[in-house]
Amino acid sequence: MSRATGHAQLDAVPLPLATIGTPTPFEVRGALGNGVTSTPRATPVSVWGLWACLPPLAPGAHELAFGGSDGGGFWVEQRLVVASLSRAVHNWLSWVACIGSASSPSGWAAR
Repeated sequence: MSRATGHAQLDAVPLPLATIGTPTPFEVRGALGNGVTSTPRATPVSVWGLWACLPPLAPGAHELAFGGSDGGGFWVEQRLVVASLSRAVHNWLSWVACIGSASSPSGWAAR
């Protein structure tokens, strides 16, 4: 992946990227036709990628843009608008979810 490139921005401010990958291949087993190896046999694979870590977001809307290329014709670009809740609203929703889960054996999400 020596020709790979990537970028990430939060509110038009570039984010530093970290290169993360497996130093040696590891075995993956799947079902016939699976999307990773296409075979049920053990197959050695490696993973590699460029990653960015987002800082805690201030309340409100933010634009996250990122993309990259393998340097050989494959590329992706994405632009998202994300919303961050205020700490008070986040804490309130967490409390409501906790109370709802505690009061129902099937959990709050099942209501």
